[in-house]
Amino acid sequence: MNIHSLKMLGLLAGVAAFGTLPAQAQDKATLDLLVKKGVISQADADGVAKSSSTVGVVAKDPNVKKLTLEGDLQIQLDMMTTEDKGAGNSNPTSNNEFLIRRAHIGAIADLGNGWGGEILMDMATGAQVPGAPQAGLGDAWSLFEKALITKKIDEASGTMSVGFTKVMFGLEETTSANAVKPIERSLGSRYFDETYKGETSRIGFANHHVGIFWDGKIDQIAGLTYGVAFTNGAQSSEQYTNAGGFNKFAYWLYGAYAGTMGDVGYKVGLNYGYSSEGNSNAVAGTPNQSNSVYAYNPYMTLHYGNFDLAAEFEQAMVTNGRANAAGTVSSRANPLAITITPSYMITPQWEVVFRYSYLNTDGRGATLSDVVRDGHNPSVGGTLFNDAQQYYIGLNWYIMGNSLKWSVGYEYSVFNNRGTNMNNLTGPRAEVDGFRTRLQITF
Repeated sequence: MNIHSLKMLGLLAGVAAFGTLPAQAQDKATLDLLVKKGVISQADADGVAKSSSTVGVVAKDPNVKKLTLEGDLQIQLDMMTTEDKGAGNSNPTSNNEFLIRRAHIGAIADLGNGWGGEILMDMATGAQVPGAPQAGLGDAWSLFEKALITKKIDEASGTMSVGFTKVMFGLEETTSANAVKPIERSLGSRYFDETYKGETSRIGFANHHVGIFWDGKIDQIAGLTYGVAFTNGAQSSEQYTNAGGFNKFAYWLYGAYAGTMGDVGYKVGLNYGYSSEGNSNAVAGTPNQSNSVYAYNPYMTLHYGNFDLAAEFEQAMVTNGRANAAGTVSSRANPLAITITPSYMITPQWEVVFRYSYLNTDGRGATLSDVVRDGHNPSVGGTLFNDAQQYYIGLNWYIMGNSLKWSVGYEYSVFNNRGTNMNNLTGPRAEVDGFRTRLQITF
């Protein structure tokens, strides 16, 4: 082998070892060019290809410039107990289980010239028990987390996305599940934002929708970002369409500013949304396209040394959201939630986390099982509660940063003003508490 070949092989091996070759397809193209120019022989090129330690992903379409795999796995143990405080009532069965909480796998494609796409699926949904279909809504569980075609537009300092993803509403809800510091999201977030499956309890206002999304920044004001979205009105987690014959739309707007004040980093923002049929399935599963919802969500985050704080407020105006004096669902409800999450890094790898969440449904009611994962509803005296408070304290061990993390926490929730329907929420309280622990890997 000549000296030029030895130098080239050394260079290529070094690059491969440090993982800086962009993809296997480009590696092959580089080697083919070197063979064509006579710098190395075909045998040398084959040897480099076989011995390279770089793991490459090759896209089927030759127009794809780069393909990136992404995913995560969360393995969790829940030990939750519900206590019914009604006189003479027996407690529901405790819920103790190991579970695959999430198992995401996906890919991000870069086609060049600003075009791209992303598909992210949660394979753990197959381990869930599907709910009964509701009035054309289909299965209650979604396989997709994201399904997007994107176009970055440098001239406008933003990115347009078309497809299926979360709208920008709810600070905790729009934070990746791998980065939320408590193990589960709060009862406030679950009530306002999590998947709506046709029940009359949680609103399911935000979360996933199909539509057109724009995320941009204002170049003239550093730290100022904004976004708008135009989507289906009904939250579309099952059929990715305006299911059940619905045909109206939703509109979303957000703005945020991030900056520093001395040693304190901060971010403040406001999310707003209006859905002309956000509560359309509230009356016995019958579509009613006049049941609009609009909501707003101011929030803030602070960072100072080892201390972090996140706080948000959510409130919605829900048409036909609760019963009137006659028991007919024809009154507007104005539920609200407050969530505050302080945390402190006691060492470079260990973090202590506390969270408080308060929910008031304004007479609409919430079931315990809808807003606390693995909590069981009481069987006597009604399952709707008007208001609730939740406390969480836990530890996070960042073994390899957020890429490999172990968490353990204690969660306590108390639900007040129980009733059998939206019009008599005055009964005894119920409590659910217990420990959760989770091990996660992110790649």
